[in-house]
Amino acid sequence: MPTARTKLDREDKVQEILDAAQRRLLAGGYEAMSVAAIARELKIAQNSIYWYFATKDDLFAAAFRAIVLEVGSRKPPRGAVDRVVWVTNQMAQFAGLRAALRARSAHSAAVARLQSDLNQWIQTMLFGEAEPARGENAGLAGLAFLAVVEGALSMDLPAAECRAVVTFAYQRLVGPAGPRLGRSAR
Repeated sequence: MPTARTKLDREDKVQEILDAAQRRLLAGGYEAMSVAAIARELKIAQNSIYWYFATKDDLFAAAFRAIVLEVGSRKPPRGAVDRVVWVTNQMAQFAGLRAALRARSAHSAAVARLQSDLNQWIQTMLFGEAEPARGENAGLAGLAFLAVVEGALSMDLPAAECRAVVTFAYQRLVGPAGPRLGRSAR
């Protein structure tokens, strides 16, 4: 006999809602993550979702954070350029969600925190934790490189061309030692 919904513990309910939100985010982006549609899918009252997530943006931030954590658990390849291309490919999968993240961050503290955390994760994945800064323009070079990566992603280039652009920019802007994006670069 199925367990009554009221007997599910809080973590199970939260996870059930997050799973549905993640499916919708991955299938259709922020707009597809309708709280009403999630409630219908889970056969629960829409207001019950707001019991666990105060706003749609809080649910968006929690669901997207779970997606990012899953991606972050994967092991990137060795080698600076291969790692950068791998990170670029991971970012490309979520370009639409990252655009929604940027847009919603002005309206929600939870989304703004996720955007900051995601940017830090991307910087760490691109440049590594312990790589030293190269001169006074290292932070600027790192930001310029991130801009090139974002631009290459927004152009929706074929994979080989994207790799060539990212590799070229990495070698010219970052080089073998790589910049450390720190407080001065933000």
